[in-house]
Amino acid sequence: MALHDEAKQIIAKVFGPTNAARVDAFALEVNPDARPKEFLQKCIDLLAFMLGPNLAQEKFKDLLNRYH
Repeated sequence: MALHDEAKQIIAKVFGPTNAARVDAFALEVNPDARPKEFLQKCIDLLAFMLGPNLAQEKFKDLLNRYH
């Protein structure tokens, strides 16, 4: 599964599918294939706004380990 799709699923679990569309906007700003760390940081920042930075990092832990 592509990084974009996996990130979108994580966001959808927290915010619902409608808000997960923000991941599509992030992918237009930062190509997830070319710059995965920067793309993931945008996704983490979105979650951190609602959940706090520690929980946001935890939600993306597996993807961060794979792409860092």
